Amino acid sequence: MDLKTPRSSMIFNAATKVATLSIYGSIGPGWWDEGITGKSFDRQLKAFGDVNEIQVWIDSPGGNVFEGISIYNTLKEHSARKVVNVIARACSAASLIAMVGDEIR
Repeated sequence: MDLKTPRSSMIFNAATKVATLSIYGSIGPGWWDEGITGKSFDRQLKAFGDVNEIQVWIDSPGGNVFEGISIYNTLKEHSARKVVNVIARACSAASLIAMVGDEIR
């Protein structure tokens, strides 16, 4: 996997109402794409509707602190239980996002 290219994906299991979010790469807009931003994250999460648990998987060198704060606030305001899994790195802005977890692994 090329960790220089931001990758974010969300999967929703309707039976368990669990959303899984992966954040791989830098936080914030890049030169070539939108990147992982608070706006795109909020849009994806709202599309799922009622969610009981959010699983967040992080491997990120960080990035734009304002985008990190936006993602953190979106998660913090959500009523679902948050489980954060740090795969390898959660540096800088990504470390802030990791702190939103009710459980951090």
